[in-house]
Amino acid sequence: MKFDEVTEVFEYMKNNEIKIDEKALTLHLLNLKRYDQMELANGFFRLMVGSGLDVVTVYSLTVVVSSLCCNGEIKRARELVEEVKIKPNIVTFKSMIDCCVKRWDFEELDLVLKLMEKESVTLDLDTFKILIEGFTGYGKVEEAERLVSTMHNKKDTYWALMNGLCNGGKVCEAMRLLDELRVNGFEVDEAMYTMLIQGCFRGAMVDESLAMVAEMIRKGLMPDVTILEGIAHALFEVNRVEALMMVTFLVKSGVKPKYSSDLVPKEVY
Repeated sequence: MKFDEVTEVFEYMKNNEIKIDEKALTLHLLNLKRYDQMELANGFFRLMVGSGLDVVTVYSLTVVVSSLCCNGEIKRARELVEEVKIKPNIVTFKSMIDCCVKRWDFEELDLVLKLMEKESVTLDLDTFKILIEGFTGYGKVEEAERLVSTMHNKKDTYWALMNGLCNGGKVCEAMRLLDELRVNGFEVDEAMYTMLIQGCFRGAMVDESLAMVAEMIRKGLMPDVTILEGIAHALFEVNRVEALMMVTFLVKSGVKPKYSSDLVPKEVY
């Protein structure tokens, strides 16, 4: 790719006062990003900024910020946003936040969030989820809970926090959030029940799994068959009477569990 020729054409058009299409310049930045030419993208963007022409937008800024972040250059991306006189948007910040979280660079994340506050840009739901999953994945549960408290009216933020806690083995803490969720007027849906049941089962909390399954059924929801089979198998191994009840429920629901005949009485089928 002859990227240098684009720079030469840009300079020629600028010097000869030929109208330059901002969209064409942004397309060039996207191509540079596509071919992993981070330094060229950064350099060309600065050329655009320094030209004095009205060809720089938040979109072109975001393309370069994303390119830098894809290469782990979060600090440079943040400094670029601070330097140029273009107001960033949530998409600009989302690239930096996502990169910080994936690299567990919470020191830089703090600086990015402070810059975001300074620019009066508000977190959207997707960015909240990224932050919550990052905090819980790193064990920063209190930070994740603080975020949820700022969006207490958003069910999806609870889901993200509970999912992060379950994935991090903190199932008891996820279960405790259920009461808070209900206090705020939300119904626990099928996806949330499934997530909690899986978390309990992975954490060897079979009784808790059974309680959640029973609650689901009482509400007329159908638990995930694969999870139920796993719970039933675990119950059979320790000779729990609930195992047969679980298999009976599956059979009545039209599912034939894959167990050997020595575990399940023939009359169940």
